[in-house]
Amino acid sequence: MAALFQGKFVMSMGIPQMRRREKAMKACIWGMMIAGGFYLSIVTITIAVFLRKRLSYCSGLHSN
Repeated sequence: MAALFQGKFVMSMGIPQMRRREKAMKACIWGMMIAGGFYLSIVTITIAVFLRKRLSYCSGLHSN
């Protein structure tokens, strides 16, 4: 999660010294959106897999 905030560091420190600030800002925002989408999908998939295993394990205990 902290890796998403590295984009804010780039935006605050690096972009003011660039020639085409508008393009750099747009690229930085796109990059943070793509990285955030990857993080969100990884977390969602992980929760779905382990929740399913946990639910199947718990339901197996109650059926005895």
